[in-house]
Amino acid sequence: MARRRCRALAWAVALAWLALLPGCDTTPSEVVVASRQASAPAGRGPELSAWYAITLQGPWQGDMLLDAVQTSDHRPMSVNVAAYDILETTFYDHLLSEAAAGGAPDIAYVGTPAELARLVQAGVLEPLNVCRAQHSAFDGILPAAWSVAAGRGETWGVPVIFNPDLLYFSKSRLRALGWSETAIDELPARIIAGDFTLLDLRDTAAAAVAAGVVRPGFGFMQRPSTSTRIGDYYVAFGGRVYDAEQGRLVIDEDALAAAYAFRRELPAEDIIAPFLLDGSQNNWSSRLLWNDAIGHGRALFWYGKLHDWRKWLVVAARSGGETMPGQPALDADDVGLAPFPSAVAGQPGTLAAHAGYFVILNEAATGRRLQDEACALLAQAMTPAIHVAALPDSGLFSTLALSPDAQRRMLSGYPGGIELLLDNLKTWPSYIDHDVMNYETILANYAWETQRGQLTPADAASQAVRQLRRTLGDDLIVE
Repeated sequence: MARRRCRALAWAVALAWLALLPGCDTTPSEVVVASRQASAPAGRGPELSAWYAITLQGPWQGDMLLDAVQTSDHRPMSVNVAAYDILETTFYDHLLSEAAAGGAPDIAYVGTPAELARLVQAGVLEPLNVCRAQHSAFDGILPAAWSVAAGRGETWGVPVIFNPDLLYFSKSRLRALGWSETAIDELPARIIAGDFTLLDLRDTAAAAVAAGVVRPGFGFMQRPSTSTRIGDYYVAFGGRVYDAEQGRLVIDEDALAAAYAFRRELPAEDIIAPFLLDGSQNNWSSRLLWNDAIGHGRALFWYGKLHDWRKWLVVAARSGGETMPGQPALDADDVGLAPFPSAVAGQPGTLAAHAGYFVILNEAATGRRLQDEACALLAQAMTPAIHVAALPDSGLFSTLALSPDAQRRMLSGYPGGIELLLDNLKTWPSYIDHDVMNYETILANYAWETQRGQLTPADAASQAVRQLRRTLGDDLIVE
């Protein structure tokens, strides 16, 4: 276990800085970092192949599959795992190109629901309803994880991890603002209960800027994103995304207008740096500034992914500096975690998380009939022992219903309290059955117009709803 953790941390350190650099056009076949192989105790049998990209994540996908084949005594088989050191978008293009030529691997890792939908639409994936029913190991996966893997009446991926978005906060800066230890400790529970709202966060951040506890623009920060994270604000103001009974997407014009208005106020009051709310500025330099600010402990509140934590520790370690007297640049004991607050009093905060998936490529894509063997291998990988061994230091949640003790062991070295947030997990609807990408893009486009002063929040919301009607048609409910 110690050796695995050291290896995972080494990957995190190396890849954290790589993730800050611009992509290159290296040919995918030239950037396989490692090809590893293992066999089952029952014998080598047929050799499965598995591919995954590692630029933004460590080698845990390969670790899981290698461990799984070595603990399987049900049938002879072996697996060869290949790690690609390329951007994920380039990896999926390469995967589709090989699938079109019948040379795809038997198994691949897909890190986003959008790319899962893309592979389904391309017709290269094996449907998994039968596979899922044949192996009881899949019953241990949290029900919420399966929702985005489903579509067209089938299951298309085995959800293996959650990649959550969290609200972080600096305890030392709250102390400097006059908060007691009790008040600091109670903040996550207050957010979960809807007692401390997004409006309270805004006011606290504004007070910190006014008092000089943080510099202007550092009261609240968010991870740069082309979506501008507008969906999180929209939900915070009471908006719904999906109606499960009717199986349709939902838009609430009033909630969207309120979200647009709130976001426009943040830079005007020097709470957030404007570039963080502009999706068109989701570029290398913006991400560098964001990671540098968080790694140096400059923010009071910030909203990002759990797996970013190791990257920020690398930034902090390289600086060797202090941001407050006696306070290191970034330290797990000084950082608290909570869901993203609701703007509606009494409404719980939410923890947004997309899943990542192992998928099985079909015979047309691989040129081989090893789908049953691939299914059996994935079932063997979905065990608590394998997840607890492979995922530490990844900054990712297992989709398995693990015990609190197992979750804590996996997240050693991270800020405490993360295991308490799982009850507030929020997943989005199926990207396969619904045009969620267009839904998010339209909301983000009008968010930019509002931020730039081109439209009022009310006009932007009205125009966004009209465009959603035209684009989504009968798949949209307007509230």
